[in-house]
Amino acid sequence: MKLNRYSKAALALSLVGLVLSMGCSKKEKAQPVVVTSHNFPAEVREAEGLVVVDFWATWCPPCRAIEPVLKELAEEYTGRVKIAKIDVDLDGELANLYKIKSIPNLIMFKDGEVVDNKLGALSKADYKAWFDEHL
Repeated sequence: MKLNRYSKAALALSLVGLVLSMGCSKKEKAQPVVVTSHNFPAEVREAEGLVVVDFWATWCPPCRAIEPVLKELAEEYTGRVKIAKIDVDLDGELANLYKIKSIPNLIMFKDGEVVDNKLGALSKADYKAWFDEHL
């Protein structure tokens, strides 16, 4: 399989995430999962329960603004909601598949199926209410 430069970068990021997660102790805080087209089926489509996928980019100020909120929510909702992040610049394939035109764009999956989405940066309280509505 021939990889383009974006696929290589996405693969490298996913390997870094895997290596970092292998070294985590149980006392460390839960973090959003880095998702690419390579691990998307296992992390999202085949996952049981709720998975919220944040389509984002490093150059996007609202995306960077909600990053700490999503980290806090990943910890608070451990075992109930998995939070995943897809960099649209590194994995345009998934962004195109889900017709992502604006970011941040969060899509909620339940048992592998899309059930809802939120566009734009929201408050922590708004995200919590959204999560709770679907739990």
